[in-house]
Amino acid sequence: MTLDKTIMTFYDVARSDYKDPVLILRSGQRMSALEVQVRYCEAARAFIKKARFESVQTEADLKEVVVWWEQALNALEKRDFSWMLGRFDWATKKRFGDTQEGEDRDALIERRKDINVLYHALGPGCLAERMNARWPERRIVTDEEIARAVAYPPSGTRAFSRASLIRQIHALKKKFRVNIAWREVTDGLLDVFLHMDSPLETYEKEVANFIYSPLWGSIPSPSGDSLV
Repeated sequence: MTLDKTIMTFYDVARSDYKDPVLILRSGQRMSALEVQVRYCEAARAFIKKARFESVQTEADLKEVVVWWEQALNALEKRDFSWMLGRFDWATKKRFGDTQEGEDRDALIERRKDINVLYHALGPGCLAERMNARWPERRIVTDEEIARAVAYPPSGTRAFSRASLIRQIHALKKKFRVNIAWREVTDGLLDVFLHMDSPLETYEKEVANFIYSPLWGSIPSPSGDSLV
């Protein structure tokens, strides 16, 4: 399943239909994006049948994910856009951005650009609210679960330590120019202060060493009021 030309494949898939066999494997075999998804879904289903789970809830959650995955692939195969709406970002954006009667090409392009941004905006009157009101049965999580996840990242993960790091830096009540990315903490230029490569490690020791290191005296303060 290894692709021959990884980067160019993204462009090929984006410009084609998801059923077109535009993906070329190193073996020389050609596949479509949909076929690749089917292969991985089948592998996940086979894994779940023989896996041992840490809890009954974990097993139930993973089985439910595979069911959703299969439903999604079936909808793609049948081009069932009515099922995709409110579930697939691109299909829902397309519905919001469909051509209106009498609309010229330039106006259509601008409106679709606006939708592409507004679709991901949050707040009163946002497109997310309209989606939830139109397809309430298609929501996977509740507002309460979302709020809890924002405040409390999952324990035992890099996200948990990254959130802890941000809180501790703010608690120092000093202004530093520090960039915190997914995998590293830098000074915004070339110096990397902390690596966090694995998403399933906590890096608690590394975060503590970073916070209590003498490094802070050498980190330049920002000229404005920006903080981490």
